[in-house]
Amino acid sequence: MSRSAPLAISPAIVRALSRMQSGLNGFIDPQWLRNRSLDDWGLAITLEAAELIDSYPWKWWKNVHAQPDFKNVRIELVDILHFSLSGTRQMDDEVLRLGASAAPHSNIRGGSSSSAPSPATAVGHQDAPRGPSARPADQAAAASAAPGAERHTGGANSAAAGYPRLPLSSTQNAVDTFRHVIDLSRVHRFDRITEIVIASADDLQFNLVAYYVAKHTLNYIRQLGGYKGGQYKKVNAGVEDNELLHQCIHGITVETATEDATYRATWETVAQQVYECFQVAPSERRGVDSWLN
Repeated sequence: MSRSAPLAISPAIVRALSRMQSGLNGFIDPQWLRNRSLDDWGLAITLEAAELIDSYPWKWWKNVHAQPDFKNVRIELVDILHFSLSGTRQMDDEVLRLGASAAPHSNIRGGSSSSAPSPATAVGHQDAPRGPSARPADQAAAASAAPGAERHTGGANSAAAGYPRLPLSSTQNAVDTFRHVIDLSRVHRFDRITEIVIASADDLQFNLVAYYVAKHTLNYIRQLGGYKGGQYKKVNAGVEDNELLHQCIHGITVETATEDATYRATWETVAQQVYECFQVAPSERRGVDSWLN
């Protein structure tokens, strides 16, 4: 899947993904905006980012010649996106409930801020803690995310460069990038995390939006099967359910999944392929439009 220009996801598509996520969150807990906190989403991202890092052979004492598990990297990136969209939505809600002006988000192509950085640019003052629940103790974490601060690899070149570190086929680049994502999750910079996820998917050349819709559908199926209460089994016959998603989006192009004229039909195709794969009864299926409307 080669592209001559970097992937750019329009604000309309980002908003549609956010509506999908908010709908799923509401299905799991109708009062999720009241019951969850920004730190909840930050912690969730921290854990997913750690799992993503563990998909690379970073351990100098174990399997040093192993190849990265890029299939799992895709799944973990999508999981991070689920939580970064949720955190952004929750932050907007908290700001509105306090009667403050909404914080500007630097969302991707054609966003509301003309000075918004591209996903690959360096981060600076914009990585300060966001939202009413940002804590003074997080200033230290914000400082560690800014240019001029020594990053995990130490040198000035590492500190000055942007995120994600590319290419992400490099284990060290991936470790640096997603340790930075963990830093950002502590200061609730969910908008920046979303940008990094999009840029990472572009570098790894996989269909982030199609994967998101597939995983969203699987998460709904999990809830139908009692995931929240502990009854659902993710692994059957030695195969984890996430593994089946790769085949569900086979043949779906980035263009049809992100173009305004085609994305709804494409997302519906993905969702139905996931339902078929998991043999969900037609009466229990929810179409994409039900999440978007």
